[in-house]
Amino acid sequence: MARRTVSEYQAWFDLLGQEYRRLRKKQGISQMQVAEYGFDPRQYMTFEQGYPHTLNTFFKICKMLKVRPSQIMRDIHD
Repeated sequence: MARRTVSEYQAWFDLLGQEYRRLRKKQGISQMQVAEYGFDPRQYMTFEQGYPHTLNTFFKICKMLKVRPSQIMRDIHD
């Protein structure tokens, strides 16, 4: 297996953040309403901006956005 570079991982997190933003807006969740789901709004916005985060956070975001993790993965790879 080939080693990934930091820039490749950052590009992936950037795509993931864009998908979070798209889905959040589609759900009608404001930036401030993410607090109702247990996120600090400022911290959540860093995820939408492509800041790396844990798998646990990924699952919490998926739950908030009412989407399966596998669906997000498919959408960012298409």
